[in-house]
Amino acid sequence: MLTHTAFIYALAGLAFFLYGLKTISKNLQKISGNLIQNLLSKMSNKPIFGIFFGILLAFSIQSSAAVVSMLASLGSSGVLTLFQVMGIILGSAIGSTLIVQILSFKISHFGLALFSIFYLISYFFIKTKKTKRIFRVCFGFGLMFFGLELISIGSLHLKDAGIFLEFLHFFINSPIVILLVAASFTALVQSSVVTIGIAISLMSAGYFSLEHCIYWVYGANLGTTATAIMSSLSGNYIGKRVAWAHFLFKIASVSIFFVLTPLILPLIISSFSNLRGVANFHTLFNILSVIIFYPFINYAVKFIEYLIPKPKDIKKFGVKHFVFKDIRDLSTAVAFAQAKREILRMGDIMQSMLNRSLFLFNIGEKKAFFKIKEEDNNVDLLCAETNRFLLALMEKSNKENEEEDGTELEKINILEAISFSSDIESAADSVDKNLIKLASKKQKLHISFSDLDQKNLIKLQNAVTNIVILSMTYFDSKDINILKELKKQKKDIRHAEYTFRVDHINNCRPEVEKKFNINLTNIYLDILSEYRHIAELMINPLYYVKHEIES
Repeated sequence: MLTHTAFIYALAGLAFFLYGLKTISKNLQKISGNLIQNLLSKMSNKPIFGIFFGILLAFSIQSSAAVVSMLASLGSSGVLTLFQVMGIILGSAIGSTLIVQILSFKISHFGLALFSIFYLISYFFIKTKKTKRIFRVCFGFGLMFFGLELISIGSLHLKDAGIFLEFLHFFINSPIVILLVAASFTALVQSSVVTIGIAISLMSAGYFSLEHCIYWVYGANLGTTATAIMSSLSGNYIGKRVAWAHFLFKIASVSIFFVLTPLILPLIISSFSNLRGVANFHTLFNILSVIIFYPFINYAVKFIEYLIPKPKDIKKFGVKHFVFKDIRDLSTAVAFAQAKREILRMGDIMQSMLNRSLFLFNIGEKKAFFKIKEEDNNVDLLCAETNRFLLALMEKSNKENEEEDGTELEKINILEAISFSSDIESAADSVDKNLIKLASKKQKLHISFSDLDQKNLIKLQNAVTNIVILSMTYFDSKDINILKELKKQKKDIRHAEYTFRVDHINNCRPEVEKKFNINLTNIYLDILSEYRHIAELMINPLYYVKHEIES
Protein backbone atom coordinates (compact mmCIF):
# COMPACT_ATOMS: atom_id res chain seq x y z
CA MET A 1 0.00 0.00 0.00
CA LEU A 2 1.37 3.39 -1.01
CA THR A 3 1.85 5.98 1.72
CA HIS A 4 2.30 8.75 -0.88
CA THR A 5 0.71 9.45 -4.22
CA ALA A 6 2.08 7.67 -7.26
CA PHE A 7 3.24 11.01 -8.65
CA ILE A 8 5.28 11.75 -5.50
CA TYR A 9 6.96 8.36 -5.74
CA ALA A 10 7.88 8.98 -9.36
CA LEU A 11 9.08 12.52 -8.58
CA ALA A 12 11.14 11.33 -5.60
CA GLY A 13 12.61 8.58 -7.77
CA LEU A 14 13.71 11.18 -10.33
CA ALA A 15 15.27 13.31 -7.57
CA PHE A 16 17.22 10.34 -6.12
CA PHE A 17 18.30 9.33 -9.61
CA LEU A 18 19.59 12.83 -10.45
CA TYR A 19 21.41 13.19 -7.13
CA GLY A 20 23.00 9.77 -7.49
CA LEU A 21 24.14 10.63 -11.02
CA LYS A 22 25.62 13.92 -9.80
CA THR A 23 27.46 12.13 -6.98
CA ILE A 24 28.94 9.59 -9.40
CA SER A 25 29.94 12.26 -11.91
CA LYS A 26 31.57 14.54 -9.34
CA ASN A 27 33.68 11.79 -7.76
CA LEU A 28 34.60 10.02 -10.99
CA GLN A 29 35.96 13.33 -12.29
CA LYS A 30 38.15 13.69 -9.20
CA ILE A 31 39.35 10.08 -9.37
CA SER A 32 40.19 10.19 -13.07
CA GLY A 33 41.27 13.86 -13.24
CA ASN A 34 45.02 13.20 -13.48
CA LEU A 35 44.54 10.35 -15.95
CA ILE A 36 42.45 12.58 -18.20
CA GLN A 37 45.08 15.34 -18.03
CA ASN A 38 47.84 12.88 -18.92
CA LEU A 39 45.90 11.49 -21.87
CA LEU A 40 45.08 14.99 -23.03
CA SER A 41 48.75 15.94 -23.09
CA LYS A 42 49.45 12.95 -25.37
CA MET A 43 46.67 13.64 -27.84
CA SER A 44 47.79 13.38 -31.45
CA ASN A 45 46.19 14.18 -34.76
CA LYS A 46 44.80 10.63 -35.04
CA PRO A 47 41.07 10.86 -34.26
CA ILE A 48 40.99 7.18 -33.26
CA PHE A 49 42.78 8.21 -30.03
CA GLY A 50 40.22 10.98 -29.65
CA ILE A 51 37.44 8.39 -29.71
CA PHE A 52 38.95 6.46 -26.79
CA PHE A 53 39.56 9.70 -24.91
CA GLY A 54 35.94 10.73 -25.57
CA ILE A 55 34.69 7.45 -24.11
CA LEU A 56 36.67 8.05 -20.90
CA LEU A 57 35.64 11.70 -20.72
CA ALA A 58 31.92 11.01 -21.18
CA PHE A 59 31.96 8.20 -18.62
CA SER A 60 33.68 10.48 -16.09
CA ILE A 61 31.42 13.50 -16.59
CA GLN A 62 28.15 11.78 -17.59
CA SER A 63 26.95 14.92 -19.37
CA SER A 64 27.32 15.52 -23.08
CA ALA A 65 26.71 19.23 -22.54
CA ALA A 66 29.64 19.41 -20.10
CA VAL A 67 31.89 17.43 -22.45
CA VAL A 68 31.11 19.70 -25.39
CA SER A 69 31.62 22.82 -23.26
CA MET A 70 35.02 21.48 -22.19
CA LEU A 71 35.95 20.77 -25.80
CA ALA A 72 34.97 24.29 -26.82
CA SER A 73 37.25 25.70 -24.12
CA LEU A 74 40.16 23.46 -25.17
CA GLY A 75 39.65 24.45 -28.80
CA SER A 76 39.64 28.14 -27.91
CA SER A 77 42.90 27.79 -26.00
CA GLY A 78 44.61 26.07 -28.93
CA VAL A 79 45.12 22.80 -27.03
CA LEU A 80 42.96 20.80 -29.45
CA THR A 81 42.04 21.27 -33.08
CA LEU A 82 38.53 20.82 -34.48
CA PHE A 83 39.83 17.65 -36.16
CA GLN A 84 40.80 16.18 -32.76
CA VAL A 85 37.56 17.41 -31.19
CA MET A 86 35.53 15.47 -33.75
CA GLY A 87 37.08 12.22 -32.57
CA ILE A 88 36.30 13.04 -28.94
CA ILE A 89 32.68 13.90 -29.83
CA LEU A 90 32.27 10.51 -31.51
CA GLY A 91 33.81 8.73 -28.52
CA SER A 92 31.64 10.61 -26.03
CA ALA A 93 28.55 9.18 -27.73
CA ILE A 94 29.70 5.67 -26.74
CA GLY A 95 30.96 6.69 -23.29
CA SER A 96 27.57 8.10 -22.33
CA THR A 97 26.02 4.62 -22.71
CA LEU A 98 28.20 2.84 -20.14
CA ILE A 99 26.28 3.81 -17.00
CA VAL A 100 23.01 2.97 -18.79
CA GLN A 101 24.41 -0.54 -19.30
CA ILE A 102 25.00 -0.84 -15.54
CA LEU A 103 21.50 0.46 -14.78
CA SER A 104 19.87 -2.06 -17.11
CA PHE A 105 20.67 -5.03 -14.89
CA LYS A 106 17.73 -6.12 -12.72
CA ILE A 107 19.24 -4.97 -9.45
CA SER A 108 17.23 -1.82 -8.76
CA HIS A 109 15.69 -3.40 -5.63
CA PHE A 110 19.20 -3.58 -4.15
CA GLY A 111 19.65 0.20 -4.53
CA LEU A 112 18.65 1.25 -1.01
CA ALA A 113 20.83 -1.46 0.55
CA LEU A 114 23.82 -0.48 -1.64
CA PHE A 115 23.46 3.17 -0.71
CA SER A 116 23.07 2.46 3.04
CA ILE A 117 26.02 0.05 3.26
CA PHE A 118 28.52 2.09 1.25
CA TYR A 119 27.48 5.39 2.82
CA LEU A 120 27.80 4.12 6.40
CA ILE A 121 31.15 2.44 5.70
CA SER A 122 32.53 5.62 4.12
CA TYR A 123 31.14 7.76 6.96
CA PHE A 124 32.48 5.73 9.90
CA PHE A 125 35.51 3.80 8.63
CA ILE A 126 37.05 5.41 5.53
CA LYS A 127 39.56 8.19 6.14
CA THR A 128 41.51 8.73 2.90
CA LYS A 129 40.00 11.04 0.28
CA LYS A 130 40.63 8.71 -2.67
CA THR A 131 38.93 5.73 -1.01
CA LYS A 132 36.03 7.94 0.09
CA ARG A 133 35.50 9.00 -3.53
CA ILE A 134 35.38 5.37 -4.65
CA PHE A 135 32.76 4.60 -2.00
CA ARG A 136 30.79 7.71 -3.02
CA VAL A 137 30.67 6.40 -6.57
CA CYS A 138 29.29 3.13 -5.20
CA PHE A 139 26.59 4.71 -3.04
CA GLY A 140 25.80 7.03 -5.97
CA PHE A 141 24.88 3.93 -7.97
CA GLY A 142 22.78 2.81 -5.01
CA LEU A 143 20.87 6.11 -5.14
CA MET A 144 20.33 5.73 -8.89
CA PHE A 145 19.05 2.16 -8.51
CA PHE A 146 16.77 3.24 -5.67
CA GLY A 147 15.53 6.12 -7.79
CA LEU A 148 14.67 3.73 -10.62
CA GLU A 149 12.79 1.52 -8.17
CA LEU A 150 10.72 4.46 -6.94
CA ILE A 151 9.99 5.56 -10.50
CA SER A 152 8.82 2.02 -11.28
CA ILE A 153 6.62 1.93 -8.15
CA GLY A 154 5.08 5.28 -9.03
CA SER A 155 4.60 4.28 -12.66
CA LEU A 156 2.81 1.05 -11.76
CA HIS A 157 0.17 2.98 -9.80
CA LEU A 158 -0.22 5.80 -12.31
CA LYS A 159 -2.47 3.46 -14.30
CA ASP A 160 -5.29 4.62 -12.00
CA ALA A 161 -4.84 8.23 -13.19
CA GLY A 162 -7.07 8.82 -16.20
CA ILE A 163 -5.22 11.93 -17.39
CA PHE A 164 -1.91 10.07 -17.39
CA LEU A 165 -3.36 7.19 -19.41
CA GLU A 166 -4.93 9.56 -21.95
CA PHE A 167 -1.64 11.40 -22.39
CA LEU A 168 0.29 8.13 -22.64
CA HIS A 169 -2.14 6.79 -25.27
CA PHE A 170 -1.61 9.89 -27.44
CA PHE A 171 2.07 9.87 -26.68
CA ILE A 172 2.92 6.28 -27.69
CA ASN A 173 0.95 6.32 -30.92
CA SER A 174 3.35 8.72 -32.63
CA PRO A 175 7.08 8.02 -32.97
CA ILE A 176 7.69 11.72 -33.71
CA VAL A 177 5.95 12.74 -30.47
CA ILE A 178 7.97 10.17 -28.48
CA LEU A 179 11.19 11.50 -29.98
CA LEU A 180 10.30 15.16 -29.31
CA VAL A 181 9.19 14.52 -25.71
CA ALA A 182 12.37 12.55 -24.98
CA ALA A 183 14.53 15.25 -26.59
CA SER A 184 12.80 18.01 -24.61
CA PHE A 185 13.10 16.12 -21.33
CA THR A 186 16.81 15.39 -21.97
CA ALA A 187 17.44 19.06 -22.71
CA LEU A 188 15.71 19.94 -19.44
CA VAL A 189 17.62 17.53 -17.18
CA GLN A 190 20.83 17.76 -19.30
CA SER A 191 21.48 14.03 -19.19
CA SER A 192 20.56 11.22 -21.56
CA VAL A 193 21.28 8.74 -18.73
CA VAL A 194 18.24 10.01 -16.81
CA THR A 195 16.03 9.83 -19.89
CA ILE A 196 17.06 6.28 -20.79
CA GLY A 197 16.67 5.24 -17.14
CA ILE A 198 13.05 6.46 -17.19
CA ALA A 199 12.43 4.49 -20.40
CA ILE A 200 13.68 1.35 -18.64
CA SER A 201 11.30 2.03 -15.73
CA LEU A 202 8.32 2.66 -18.02
CA MET A 203 9.07 -0.52 -19.93
CA SER A 204 9.29 -2.54 -16.72
CA ALA A 205 5.91 -1.07 -15.67
CA GLY A 206 4.38 -2.22 -18.96
CA TYR A 207 3.74 1.24 -20.43
CA PHE A 208 6.47 1.11 -23.07
CA SER A 209 7.26 -1.58 -25.58
CA LEU A 210 10.74 -1.97 -27.04
CA GLU A 211 9.55 -0.12 -30.16
CA HIS A 212 8.57 2.90 -28.06
CA CYS A 213 11.94 2.76 -26.29
CA ILE A 214 13.79 2.83 -29.60
CA TYR A 215 12.28 6.20 -30.53
CA TRP A 216 12.82 7.35 -26.95
CA VAL A 217 16.53 6.56 -27.35
CA TYR A 218 16.65 8.65 -30.51
CA GLY A 219 15.09 11.60 -28.68
CA ALA A 220 17.47 11.26 -25.74
CA ASN A 221 20.48 11.38 -28.05
CA LEU A 222 19.14 14.41 -29.87
CA GLY A 223 18.29 16.25 -26.64
CA THR A 224 21.90 16.10 -25.40
CA THR A 225 22.86 18.75 -27.96
CA ALA A 226 20.52 21.50 -26.72
CA THR A 227 22.49 22.82 -23.75
CA ALA A 228 25.77 23.02 -25.65
CA ILE A 229 24.12 24.94 -28.50
CA MET A 230 22.53 27.41 -26.08
CA SER A 231 25.78 27.97 -24.17
CA SER A 232 27.72 28.43 -27.42
CA LEU A 233 25.58 31.41 -28.44
CA SER A 234 27.58 33.65 -26.11
CA GLY A 235 30.94 32.09 -27.01
CA ASN A 236 33.37 32.56 -29.86
CA TYR A 237 33.26 30.92 -33.28
CA ILE A 238 35.25 27.87 -32.07
CA GLY A 239 32.67 27.14 -29.37
CA LYS A 240 29.92 27.39 -31.98
CA ARG A 241 31.77 24.99 -34.29
CA VAL A 242 32.14 22.39 -31.53
CA ALA A 243 28.48 22.65 -30.44
CA TRP A 244 27.16 22.41 -33.99
CA ALA A 245 29.54 19.56 -34.84
CA HIS A 246 27.96 17.64 -31.97
CA PHE A 247 24.45 18.57 -33.10
CA LEU A 248 25.04 17.65 -36.76
CA PHE A 249 26.52 14.30 -35.77
CA LYS A 250 23.49 13.50 -33.60
CA ILE A 251 20.84 14.78 -36.02
CA ALA A 252 22.40 12.83 -38.91
CA SER A 253 22.62 9.63 -36.82
CA VAL A 254 19.05 9.92 -35.55
CA SER A 255 17.69 10.74 -39.03
CA ILE A 256 19.32 7.70 -40.63
CA PHE A 257 18.16 5.26 -37.96
CA PHE A 258 14.70 6.84 -37.67
CA VAL A 259 14.08 6.19 -41.38
CA LEU A 260 15.48 2.65 -41.18
CA THR A 261 13.66 1.63 -37.98
CA PRO A 262 10.38 0.41 -39.62
CA LEU A 263 12.47 -1.81 -41.93
CA ILE A 264 14.70 -3.32 -39.26
CA LEU A 265 12.21 -3.30 -36.35
CA PRO A 266 11.49 -7.10 -36.48
CA LEU A 267 15.24 -7.79 -36.31
CA ILE A 268 15.69 -5.37 -33.40
CA ILE A 269 12.79 -6.86 -31.41
CA SER A 270 14.05 -10.40 -31.94
CA SER A 271 17.58 -9.41 -30.92
CA PHE A 272 16.70 -7.22 -27.91
CA SER A 273 13.71 -8.77 -26.23
CA ASN A 274 14.19 -7.97 -22.51
CA LEU A 275 14.72 -4.88 -20.34
CA ARG A 276 18.44 -4.90 -21.08
CA GLY A 277 17.47 -4.55 -24.72
CA VAL A 278 16.94 -0.80 -24.22
CA ALA A 279 20.50 -0.31 -22.95
CA ASN A 280 21.91 -2.67 -25.58
CA PHE A 281 20.14 -0.85 -28.40
CA HIS A 282 21.28 2.50 -26.99
CA THR A 283 24.90 1.28 -27.04
CA LEU A 284 24.59 -0.36 -30.47
CA PHE A 285 23.00 2.78 -31.94
CA ASN A 286 25.92 4.93 -30.81
CA ILE A 287 28.61 2.42 -31.84
CA LEU A 288 27.11 2.08 -35.32
CA SER A 289 26.81 5.86 -35.59
CA VAL A 290 30.52 6.22 -34.82
CA ILE A 291 31.43 3.51 -37.34
CA ILE A 292 29.32 5.19 -40.03
CA PHE A 293 30.66 8.71 -39.53
CA TYR A 294 34.29 8.04 -38.59
CA PRO A 295 35.50 7.81 -42.23
CA PHE A 296 33.94 11.21 -42.95
CA ILE A 297 35.62 13.22 -40.16
CA ASN A 298 37.78 15.21 -42.61
CA TYR A 299 34.76 16.19 -44.69
CA ALA A 300 32.77 17.05 -41.56
CA VAL A 301 35.51 19.39 -40.33
CA LYS A 302 35.64 21.19 -43.67
CA PHE A 303 31.84 21.47 -43.81
CA ILE A 304 31.60 22.90 -40.27
CA GLU A 305 34.42 25.37 -40.97
CA TYR A 306 32.53 26.44 -44.10
CA LEU A 307 29.24 26.61 -42.21
CA ILE A 308 30.74 28.68 -39.34
CA PRO A 309 33.67 30.61 -40.84
CA LYS A 310 36.31 32.34 -38.80
CA PRO A 311 35.47 36.05 -38.45
CA LYS A 312 37.69 38.18 -40.69
CA ASP A 313 38.72 40.48 -37.86
CA ILE A 314 40.01 37.62 -35.66
CA LYS A 315 43.59 36.46 -35.92
CA LYS A 316 44.74 33.14 -34.53
CA PHE A 317 46.44 33.64 -31.17
CA GLY A 318 49.91 32.21 -30.79
CA VAL A 319 53.56 32.98 -30.12
CA LYS A 320 54.90 36.06 -31.93
CA HIS A 321 58.58 36.32 -31.08
CA PHE A 322 60.05 32.94 -32.05
CA VAL A 323 59.62 30.10 -34.52
CA PHE A 324 60.38 26.71 -33.01
CA LYS A 325 61.94 25.24 -36.14
CA ASP A 326 64.44 28.13 -36.33
CA ILE A 327 66.06 27.27 -32.99
CA ARG A 328 68.88 25.32 -34.67
CA ASP A 329 70.02 28.39 -36.63
CA LEU A 330 69.94 30.84 -33.70
CA SER A 331 72.58 31.54 -31.08
CA THR A 332 71.58 30.73 -27.51
CA ALA A 333 71.56 34.43 -26.59
CA VAL A 334 69.23 35.41 -29.45
CA ALA A 335 66.86 32.50 -28.87
CA PHE A 336 66.74 33.25 -25.14
CA ALA A 337 65.95 36.91 -25.85
CA GLN A 338 63.05 35.84 -28.07
CA ALA A 339 61.67 33.58 -25.33
CA LYS A 340 62.00 36.41 -22.79
CA ARG A 341 59.87 38.67 -24.97
CA GLU A 342 57.16 35.99 -25.09
CA ILE A 343 57.25 35.59 -21.29
CA LEU A 344 56.89 39.36 -20.87
CA ARG A 345 53.92 39.15 -23.22
CA MET A 346 52.43 36.49 -20.92
CA GLY A 347 52.97 38.85 -17.99
CA ASP A 348 51.14 41.66 -19.79
CA ILE A 349 48.14 39.39 -20.38
CA MET A 350 48.16 38.25 -16.75
CA GLN A 351 48.29 41.89 -15.63
CA SER A 352 45.26 42.59 -17.81
CA MET A 353 43.43 39.70 -16.10
CA LEU A 354 44.34 41.12 -12.71
CA ASN A 355 43.13 44.60 -13.66
CA ARG A 356 39.86 43.09 -14.86
CA SER A 357 39.40 40.86 -11.81
CA LEU A 358 37.58 43.39 -9.61
CA PHE A 359 34.85 43.72 -12.24
CA LEU A 360 33.99 40.08 -11.54
CA PHE A 361 32.45 41.10 -8.24
CA ASN A 362 30.01 43.60 -9.77
CA ILE A 363 26.41 42.40 -9.89
CA GLY A 364 25.41 41.17 -13.34
CA GLU A 365 28.94 41.38 -14.78
CA LYS A 366 29.38 38.96 -17.70
CA LYS A 367 31.98 40.40 -20.06
CA ALA A 368 34.81 40.18 -17.51
CA PHE A 369 34.12 36.46 -16.96
CA PHE A 370 34.43 35.60 -20.65
CA LYS A 371 37.41 37.89 -21.26
CA ILE A 372 39.39 36.52 -18.31
CA LYS A 373 38.79 32.95 -19.44
CA GLU A 374 39.94 33.84 -22.95
CA GLU A 375 43.06 35.54 -21.60
CA ASP A 376 43.85 32.57 -19.34
CA ASN A 377 43.63 30.26 -22.34
CA ASN A 378 46.11 32.53 -24.12
CA VAL A 379 48.52 32.47 -21.17
CA ASP A 380 48.27 28.66 -21.01
CA LEU A 381 49.14 28.41 -24.70
CA LEU A 382 52.09 30.82 -24.48
CA CYS A 383 53.44 29.07 -21.36
CA ALA A 384 53.33 25.64 -22.99
CA GLU A 385 54.96 26.79 -26.23
CA THR A 386 57.59 29.01 -24.57
CA ASN A 387 58.65 26.37 -22.04
CA ARG A 388 58.89 23.80 -24.82
CA PHE A 389 61.11 26.24 -26.74
CA LEU A 390 63.29 26.90 -23.67
CA LEU A 391 63.75 23.18 -22.94
CA ALA A 392 64.85 22.61 -26.52
CA LEU A 393 67.20 25.59 -26.17
CA MET A 394 68.74 24.09 -23.04
CA GLU A 395 69.32 20.79 -24.81
CA LYS A 396 70.91 22.63 -27.74
CA SER A 397 73.10 24.69 -25.41
CA ASN A 398 74.28 21.59 -23.53
CA LYS A 399 75.28 19.85 -26.76
CA GLU A 400 77.13 22.85 -28.16
CA ASN A 401 78.96 23.92 -24.96
CA GLU A 402 79.72 20.72 -23.10
CA GLU A 403 83.24 21.87 -22.21
CA GLU A 404 82.65 25.63 -21.89
CA ASP A 405 82.30 27.51 -18.61
CA GLY A 406 79.29 29.50 -19.72
CA THR A 407 77.02 26.48 -20.01
CA GLU A 408 76.06 26.40 -16.34
CA LEU A 409 75.07 30.09 -16.31
CA GLU A 410 72.99 29.65 -19.46
CA LYS A 411 71.29 26.64 -17.91
CA ILE A 412 70.45 28.64 -14.75
CA ASN A 413 69.01 31.51 -16.82
CA ILE A 414 66.86 29.12 -18.84
CA LEU A 415 65.60 27.33 -15.73
CA GLU A 416 64.73 30.68 -14.13
CA ALA A 417 62.83 31.70 -17.27
CA ILE A 418 60.88 28.42 -17.29
CA SER A 419 60.09 28.85 -13.60
CA PHE A 420 58.94 32.47 -14.06
CA SER A 421 56.81 31.49 -17.05
CA SER A 422 55.15 28.77 -14.96
CA ASP A 423 54.59 31.23 -12.09
CA ILE A 424 52.79 33.63 -14.43
CA GLU A 425 50.64 30.78 -15.71
CA SER A 426 49.80 29.75 -12.12
CA ALA A 427 48.89 33.34 -11.23
CA ALA A 428 46.62 33.52 -14.29
CA ASP A 429 44.97 30.25 -13.24
CA SER A 430 44.37 31.73 -9.80
CA VAL A 431 42.41 34.60 -11.37
CA ASP A 432 40.57 32.38 -13.86
CA LYS A 433 39.62 29.56 -11.53
CA ASN A 434 39.63 30.78 -7.94
CA LEU A 435 38.56 34.43 -8.24
CA ILE A 436 35.90 33.55 -10.81
CA LYS A 437 34.60 30.82 -8.51
CA LEU A 438 34.39 33.27 -5.60
CA ALA A 439 32.70 35.89 -7.79
CA SER A 440 30.12 33.35 -9.00
CA LYS A 441 29.39 32.35 -5.41
CA LYS A 442 28.97 36.00 -4.39
CA GLN A 443 26.54 36.67 -7.23
CA LYS A 444 24.48 33.56 -6.52
CA LEU A 445 24.11 34.60 -2.88
CA HIS A 446 23.22 38.21 -3.88
CA ILE A 447 25.55 39.74 -1.30
CA SER A 448 27.49 43.01 -1.45
CA PHE A 449 30.70 44.26 0.13
CA SER A 450 30.75 47.32 2.34
CA ASP A 451 32.32 50.54 1.04
CA LEU A 452 35.36 49.98 3.29
CA ASP A 453 35.83 46.40 2.05
CA GLN A 454 35.52 47.56 -1.55
CA LYS A 455 38.16 50.29 -1.05
CA ASN A 456 40.52 47.83 0.63
CA LEU A 457 40.12 45.36 -2.23
CA ILE A 458 41.05 48.07 -4.71
CA LYS A 459 44.13 48.96 -2.63
CA LEU A 460 45.24 45.31 -2.45
CA GLN A 461 44.66 44.75 -6.15
CA ASN A 462 46.72 47.85 -6.99
CA ALA A 463 49.53 46.64 -4.74
CA VAL A 464 49.52 43.21 -6.39
CA THR A 465 49.49 44.81 -9.85
CA ASN A 466 52.54 46.85 -8.88
CA ILE A 467 54.32 43.66 -7.82
CA VAL A 468 53.51 42.06 -11.18
CA ILE A 469 55.03 45.06 -12.98
CA LEU A 470 58.14 45.05 -10.79
CA SER A 471 58.64 41.29 -11.22
CA MET A 472 58.50 41.56 -15.00
CA THR A 473 60.83 44.56 -14.91
CA TYR A 474 63.37 42.59 -12.89
CA PHE A 475 63.03 39.59 -15.20
CA ASP A 476 63.84 41.85 -18.14
CA SER A 477 66.59 43.97 -16.53
CA LYS A 478 68.09 41.84 -13.71
CA ASP A 479 68.33 45.04 -11.64
CA ILE A 480 69.14 44.05 -8.05
CA ASN A 481 67.52 47.25 -6.71
CA ILE A 482 64.17 46.08 -8.05
CA LEU A 483 64.58 42.83 -6.14
CA LYS A 484 65.18 44.77 -2.97
CA GLU A 485 61.98 46.73 -3.62
CA LEU A 486 60.12 43.47 -4.22
CA LYS A 487 61.38 42.16 -0.90
CA LYS A 488 59.98 45.25 0.82
CA GLN A 489 56.64 44.99 -1.00
CA LYS A 490 56.38 41.33 -0.04
CA LYS A 491 56.18 42.42 3.61
CA ASP A 492 53.79 45.24 2.71
CA ILE A 493 51.37 42.83 0.97
CA ARG A 494 51.25 40.53 4.00
CA HIS A 495 50.70 43.49 6.31
CA ALA A 496 47.96 44.90 4.04
CA GLU A 497 46.13 41.59 3.88
CA TYR A 498 46.24 41.26 7.68
CA THR A 499 45.04 44.85 8.15
CA PHE A 500 42.14 44.42 5.72
CA ARG A 501 41.11 41.18 7.44
CA VAL A 502 41.02 42.99 10.80
CA ASP A 503 39.07 45.90 9.25
CA HIS A 504 36.47 43.51 7.86
CA ILE A 505 36.07 41.50 11.07
CA ASN A 506 35.83 44.64 13.22
CA ASN A 507 33.23 46.03 10.81
CA CYS A 508 31.19 42.81 11.15
CA ARG A 509 30.88 42.89 14.94
CA PRO A 510 27.23 42.68 16.15
CA GLU A 511 27.30 46.22 17.54
CA VAL A 512 28.51 47.51 14.14
CA GLU A 513 26.70 45.26 11.67
CA LYS A 514 23.27 44.01 12.75
CA LYS A 515 23.00 41.35 10.02
CA PHE A 516 26.24 39.36 10.15
CA ASN A 517 26.70 37.25 7.00
CA ILE A 518 29.22 34.41 7.38
CA ASN A 519 29.13 33.71 3.62
CA LEU A 520 30.14 37.29 2.85
CA THR A 521 33.00 37.09 5.34
CA ASN A 522 34.27 33.78 3.95
CA ILE A 523 34.19 35.05 0.37
CA TYR A 524 35.88 38.35 1.24
CA LEU A 525 38.68 36.74 3.25
CA ASP A 526 39.24 34.17 0.49
CA ILE A 527 39.59 36.98 -2.06
CA LEU A 528 42.22 38.67 0.12
CA SER A 529 44.11 35.35 0.39
CA GLU A 530 43.91 34.84 -3.36
CA TYR A 531 45.37 38.26 -4.14
CA ARG A 532 48.22 37.63 -1.69
CA HIS A 533 48.81 34.22 -3.31
CA ILE A 534 49.08 35.86 -6.74
CA ALA A 535 51.57 38.37 -5.34
CA GLU A 536 53.68 35.58 -3.83
CA LEU A 537 53.76 33.72 -7.13
CA MET A 538 55.06 36.83 -8.86
CA ILE A 539 57.62 37.48 -6.08
CA ASN A 540 59.22 34.09 -6.70
CA PRO A 541 62.22 35.72 -8.48
CA LEU A 542 63.33 36.58 -4.94
CA TYR A 543 64.09 32.92 -4.33
CA TYR A 544 66.15 32.52 -7.52
CA VAL A 545 68.70 35.08 -6.30
CA LYS A 546 68.04 35.15 -2.57
CA HIS A 547 71.75 35.27 -1.73
CA GLU A 548 72.15 38.52 -3.66
CA ILE A 549 69.64 40.52 -1.62
CA GLU A 550 70.22 39.25 1.89
CA SER A 551 72.97 41.80 2.44
